Amino acid sequence: MHGWITSITFSAPDSGSPANSPANNPANNPANSSINNVIIGCDGMLYHFDGQEVALPEDTTLSPGSVPYVSFVPVTEDGAYTASEVRLEAEEIPEPVRTLQKEVSQRLSPKRYMHSFRVSKIARVFAEKAGCSPDKAEIAGLLHDIAKENSNEENAGIILEHGWTITDFELTYHHILHAVAGAIIAKEEFGIDDREILDSIRCHNGRPSMSDMEKVIYVSDHIEKVNRQGGEANKLLTLPSVDDAIYRIILLINRFYARQHKTPDVITECTMNYMLRSIGRERDDGISPDTRSVITDDVFDKALIINTRQTVGMKSVPNSRQLGGYVAFDGRKVRKNCIVRSSRLKHLTAEDASQLMKLGINTIIDLRMPEEAAADPDINTEGFRFFDCPLSSVEISDYQNKVKDKFITATDPKERSFYLFEYLSCIKMEDMYINVLTSEGSVRSLRRVFEILTDPDTEGILFHCTSGKDRTGIVAALILHVLGVGIEDIRLDYYASAVATFAATEAMAQNLRKEHYSEDAIDEVRYFNGIGQYIAEGAYKRITEEYGSVDKYLSEVIGLTAFDIDRLREKYLE
Repeated sequence: MHGWITSITFSAPDSGSPANSPANNPANNPANSSINNVIIGCDGMLYHFDGQEVALPEDTTLSPGSVPYVSFVPVTEDGAYTASEVRLEAEEIPEPVRTLQKEVSQRLSPKRYMHSFRVSKIARVFAEKAGCSPDKAEIAGLLHDIAKENSNEENAGIILEHGWTITDFELTYHHILHAVAGAIIAKEEFGIDDREILDSIRCHNGRPSMSDMEKVIYVSDHIEKVNRQGGEANKLLTLPSVDDAIYRIILLINRFYARQHKTPDVITECTMNYMLRSIGRERDDGISPDTRSVITDDVFDKALIINTRQTVGMKSVPNSRQLGGYVAFDGRKVRKNCIVRSSRLKHLTAEDASQLMKLGINTIIDLRMPEEAAADPDINTEGFRFFDCPLSSVEISDYQNKVKDKFITATDPKERSFYLFEYLSCIKMEDMYINVLTSEGSVRSLRRVFEILTDPDTEGILFHCTSGKDRTGIVAALILHVLGVGIEDIRLDYYASAVATFAATEAMAQNLRKEHYSEDAIDEVRYFNGIGQYIAEGAYKRITEEYGSVDKYLSEVIGLTAFDIDRLREKYLE
């Protein structure tokens, strides 16, 4: 026989077949293992995707030019088909493809070549489903692992020789280097100039916002990997679309990592997260609804009134306002102009500093971490008592740092958009709030804040973090609670930061939109720079569930006594 296999037909076993014939081999009986997709290998063996080997009938021969091919074989409901009879129909392989196959087979080990060949034939199937060129998909599949058996050093040398840059992160991952080097080899040594093919080779390990052809090679390459992990290749091959297959593959990969107690590399994780979100959203397939929304219009309107009412007239410091005027449970009010909250004072003018002193503010508390304060130091604070009471900021994981590196080096707008979205969406703001309230270092700082408030030398106080909304919002809420202000006023004071940060956040959103960032990424920026609807409520609920009430938290964790609270109320209420 000459050419590649285009169809394999199974028929019911002959009742007179010898006991040792393939028809009576238990491995060939669909009652034991459903046979609906198989590969005939160059080694003359018939392979199921479940890993079993089935011997071909004795009179079947394959010429040296024969190649494996994926075949879809119908299996009747009663499982009547077995491998007792195999009809092989062949087509002539186009000479360019035959030449490419020969060159690739000589360059790769037999095992790697068989993998690449299977990928190339699977890619033809999925290319048709995706509306891509099957011929291009076959070529990309053949060449996708052409540099796989090179060393890291060899692939790095190939990349550098052709003027490509390599990040430290890429140097640590062999599979990233071999994909990039493979695209270069395909172009320089195999004469492939088609950008769609080259990009599919380069990105066959996945990336956010893959093209249709890149998806084809990605899913085809994973068929065998997923089969080794879960044996579901038959199901994957019969799914109606490439996205369906990718969605299923990602679920299987996640299951594999969970069982092995491992985590995927940043490229794999970014690809999986992106595809799960984009495909899952289209399907409405169990993906959790988005709760990272900005505040409602009604709350925004009330917050606008608070910003106007609570202003201290500082034009150089965004999101600044006083806590004076709120009514406590006993009818007294918080004294005007003696407790001020704001964002960092990096642009504080001498005029506004003088205005603070006229109000009676003589003490400033910086809630930022030392590295934040060093990067954006406060100015014009001479003459004030100054205290550092750092509260833990958002903890950045190793994964996020790698995503940030990818964002910095990416040039494709869709990729940059996703990496920005991924970086911000990994920040669990509610967890950060809990960390501010309970971590050892932050608890020490919160105790110090209340000590400074009760200090007789503290006439009036301004406290701030970076943007004045999260850590500053937590401290303001605790102070107002200690002074006996009701929960609704505390909530609205917190949400007032949404108004103060609205203009800058929307300006940033417009700039991102002009740079073709996705609406998902823009919404994430809007959420992170503004005020999310559920962050404070979630943190409040967790604190009350763990300690019973905010009062018990203040007593047991911060160490505030009834005497401390009386002193604070006597000083700051009128």
